[in-house]
Amino acid sequence: AVLAFFREQKHDLANRFSDDSWLAKLDYLADIFSKLNKLNRGLQGRDMDIFAATDKIEAFKLKILLWKSHVEKSDVTDFPNLKTALSEATDADEPVDRLAETTLSLALEHLNVLSMNFDRYFPSMSEADIQKTRWILNPFLKDNVNGTNLTNSEQEVLIEMHCDSHMRDMFKQNHQLLFLIMICLK
Repeated sequence: AVLAFFREQKHDLANRFSDDSWLAKLDYLADIFSKLNKLNRGLQGRDMDIFAATDKIEAFKLKILLWKSHVEKSDVTDFPNLKTALSEATDADEPVDRLAETTLSLALEHLNVLSMNFDRYFPSMSEADIQKTRWILNPFLKDNVNGTNLTNSEQEVLIEMHCDSHMRDMFKQNHQLLFLIMICLK
């Protein structure tokens, strides 16, 4: 339908839709944007908090590394549109092996840049920093009482909360966010 429209309008892009190299790149981009859209949707919603968002972003960063390792082995299973484009390529101007090599090289370069950008915009927290904030997720874990970045008086309040069996029961019965709201309203 798009190709027919471009041909009918005698648009310059009509020729692109018969260029296997251009289509393979477009299909790779469609696959990457699909993955980014999935991440974006996963970062939204009522139950999303900074910890869950951080976990999803860290998982995505690891997936990028996984995809890179697959592409380095010429495995494009992670990119179904690209896989289809490469398997259906019939461009007489460029052999299919050369097309795959060129496209995979570009995909690998893009995945490297994407990985660097994610690392720059979303730097990983050290394990020590993670432990200092874990008490927010569950203030009732024994290990969470010490090693936080709280003031002395805040640590005392956390210890009191940690030892309060009524609050522990409320925490078990209610969602974390609801629990925190209930505590703040007290």
